[in-house]
Amino acid sequence: MAIRMAFIYSCFHLTISTAFAQDIPIGTWRNHLSYQTARQIAILPDEIYCASANGLFSLDQATNSLNTLSKIEGLSENTISQIEYDPDTQTLVIAYDNSNIDLIRNQEIIELPLIKNTDIQGSKTIHHIYINDRLAYLSSDLGLIILDIDKEEIRETLQNLGSNGSTLPIYAATISQDSLLLATAEGVIIASLNDNLQDFNRWKRFDAAQGLDAQNIREITSRNGNVYVAVNQSGIFKYTHQNFWEAVQLNNIRIYNDLNTSQDQILICTQDGFVLSLDQQDDIDLINDPLFSSPQEAGLDQAGNLWIADPLNGLLTNQGGAFTSYFPNGPARGESWSITYTNGEIIAFSGGFDASYNALQQNSGYYTFRDNTWKSFNAFDSRNSTATPEVKDLVQGVYNPFDKKLYMASFGQGLLLRDENGDYEIMDQNTPGSPLEADINGAVKTAGLARDFDNNLWVTNHSVSSGQNSLHVLKTDGTWQSFPPFVTAARNPLDVLVDNNNYKWVRLSPNRGGGIWVLDDQGGRNRYLTSGGGSSGNLPSSRVNSIAQDKEGQIWIGTDEGVAVIFDAFNVFDFSVSALTPIFELRPLLRAEKVNVIAIDGGNRKWIGTDNGLWLFNPDGSVLLERFREDNSPLISNVVRDISIHPESGELFIATDKGIVSYRAGATEGSDSFSQVRVFPNPVRPDFEGLVGISGLVNNANVKITDVSGRLFFEGQAQGGTLTWNLRDYNGVKARTGIYLIFMTNADGSETEVTQIAVIE
Repeated sequence: MAIRMAFIYSCFHLTISTAFAQDIPIGTWRNHLSYQTARQIAILPDEIYCASANGLFSLDQATNSLNTLSKIEGLSENTISQIEYDPDTQTLVIAYDNSNIDLIRNQEIIELPLIKNTDIQGSKTIHHIYINDRLAYLSSDLGLIILDIDKEEIRETLQNLGSNGSTLPIYAATISQDSLLLATAEGVIIASLNDNLQDFNRWKRFDAAQGLDAQNIREITSRNGNVYVAVNQSGIFKYTHQNFWEAVQLNNIRIYNDLNTSQDQILICTQDGFVLSLDQQDDIDLINDPLFSSPQEAGLDQAGNLWIADPLNGLLTNQGGAFTSYFPNGPARGESWSITYTNGEIIAFSGGFDASYNALQQNSGYYTFRDNTWKSFNAFDSRNSTATPEVKDLVQGVYNPFDKKLYMASFGQGLLLRDENGDYEIMDQNTPGSPLEADINGAVKTAGLARDFDNNLWVTNHSVSSGQNSLHVLKTDGTWQSFPPFVTAARNPLDVLVDNNNYKWVRLSPNRGGGIWVLDDQGGRNRYLTSGGGSSGNLPSSRVNSIAQDKEGQIWIGTDEGVAVIFDAFNVFDFSVSALTPIFELRPLLRAEKVNVIAIDGGNRKWIGTDNGLWLFNPDGSVLLERFREDNSPLISNVVRDISIHPESGELFIATDKGIVSYRAGATEGSDSFSQVRVFPNPVRPDFEGLVGISGLVNNANVKITDVSGRLFFEGQAQGGTLTWNLRDYNGVKARTGIYLIFMTNADGSETEVTQIAVIE
């Protein structure tokens, strides 16, 4: 069954010179995707669509303006595998990584979840879309799926086409004369369109004796009755339906990213940075430009302009003469391991490690978000990013106002430091005075960073050997102090939290003992918290994934088996103090969930990220206020890795395994006074359907809203520093056109303020 939705362009309009996005209203979402890593294009009469690793955007050729398109605007998914345009039906066909299908036509998005929802086991990955006569041929690991674009239904599925009737992955398809040809895991196969295509015996298979190696074929296309294939490590071959394949060119053998027919030209994208064009006589034109890194797909528009999807420089074209790069603002890459707010900006880190604590070797660096603009910092892309030293697997960071440096932990190369001038230094085991320890392979795995109240920097040192120190502190006088592991598990520390008592809560690797090491370095006290009763700590699981302190000083702990709380954190070194489990719906809070992160907002509410979506609970965890998943929200993945909350706007930045998305919640940190009160939007225009946000309030302020005659219209208490208003009174009657007064008072009445808001019906 098709699911239809009106098509709404992104409200974030971008141009080639700037990437501009206003603050979003409370209760709304926005994506922070990587559009630079382009891999697919679709050429329409007036615009070009480009799919990146985790985003989709279009370029209006007349205005050179960019528009983003995502789940927020109505797409069924975000991570796209293939796109193709059918001019006959004026339909854009989108295939996603999970095999879902969207059709876009006449300003409408039509979801076709038929393949995604099929009960067939195994991979459903769609590798290629070929469109002919209003039919879309979807090449997939299941076989060839033929979609009727007009009727919005699957017409036929060709499966088990292997030489013995076995499952055969299909990589690409084309039609030439009266035959259907497929590039498969067994090479090229061909059958008449008038034959029984379901019968594997009806398919002819080519071998080396016919001039074609069956291996390494992923791309196939046709032109004027001839068929072309790209054979990795061999070259381009042509079939003229004479039972033999002939080589078109064998010089400069390359790995081929794509081969297709566009405006009667055969376009070939190579891994080493070239686009080859074969004219009607199969003469080769080699096209190259400094902007080409490894073109993924190329096409020609009706005017003969070349368009290219490039994984480093986005959408490229020579429409204006010289090649130009286009892509909306966003992080350089989709990888996001952790995310934090520090020094007035959101910073996302791309590195990481696997379950065995082997570094992922990510070189994407880090990305910062300030003034609604992302900036990227890495070593491989000096054109679109700020150059940094080549330090891989950055996993955390913290800014220290004492020396005005950003400290970043690398899971393999120690610490990367950036000063206020943008200069970098690397600190590892060879740096004079450094106490950092290398593992048995020579890697310096720093994993966690925290700043205490005296601006001393705490650093965790993972994978240290027996007798080495795993926790270090860099003091403001430039000296270091180190602490040996309190228990064996503490040889593999990850995050470190400094609480209101100046205690250090060190999360230990779940796969290497787990639990929490609590240190009072001033009092010389240590404690190890793990699962089990008595003095052990009573955690629901020793596999601890997150530690956070709330507004009341309580320590909230996320484990593989739900949530626990240390209510008396001040007395944690008293062995009678153990973790307790909050109760939700008569059961331990989220006991069946792997809790990856807990974040506390300005209203002391608990945002909990799991492998099964994002949850919002009231301050004591007894009431579920919101639950967001892929299927009920624009959340781009149910696997939530990390959360960071912007204290002034209350916007949640959510790092998932598929990229970053944000949601503006109705709670912020309270202010010291009412001097920074902001009402958004103001005025409220007739088309606005969201929540009005009143931010910059003192903590938990009382707010009254009246009309100009003094009639009380609404009253409420702020969540931290923000109050939201749905523009209705206590009887549900919507505010009419007029001016409304907003009266604000702190808890004891000593601070007051009045402002106003205009409502236009």
